[in-house]
Amino acid sequence: MCADDTLRQSQNLEYYKVILSAWVTTRLEKDKAILTLSSAAIGLLVTLLAKFGVQSRCEYLLYVLGILVFIVSASLIVLIFHYNSVHLERVARDKEQSSPTLQILDKSAAVLFIIGLIIFFCIGLLSAANSYSNLKREVSMHEKKVVLPSQIRSFDGIANLRPIAQSPQPVSGASPVSADNVQQAPASTQADKESK
Repeated sequence: MCADDTLRQSQNLEYYKVILSAWVTTRLEKDKAILTLSSAAIGLLVTLLAKFGVQSRCEYLLYVLGILVFIVSASLIVLIFHYNSVHLERVARDKEQSSPTLQILDKSAAVLFIIGLIIFFCIGLLSAANSYSNLKREVSMHEKKVVLPSQIRSFDGIANLRPIAQSPQPVSGASPVSADNVQQAPASTQADKESK
């Protein structure tokens, strides 16, 4: 029975190690993910702000607020990493069981990250609405310039635009052109075509 108890204690200890390791890894992965996504969101917001600019004060306020929220969230995660090491030292010396500071920092970082995501979503909606209204405005301006087929008239009166035949001033050494010569020119051209 003694060997059975030792085996059970050994299994329980290994099980506890695996659970503890998984718990620590999960907690750290959450913090790393928030830090990585906050940093990426800051970069993306700055890029969007620089590339597309803002069209309203509300949009500008959302950009600034979003960047600040993500900066604070990322900063809190860095503080959490620092306080994690301090807390582990205190737990190892049996001076502390839980850290209220870490609990506050964890909750604050998570809440600020969610607020940042909501702001980011609002910026996306506002940018889409502004883009849609700009597109609508461009289309309406383009529609004013477009001539619809129903507004096009036939070319029935084009003959009225024919230049008036005037006798040009004779150039030295050239014979004056008369109206008869002008009308005969197409006839002679027609005769030339028939002879070919």
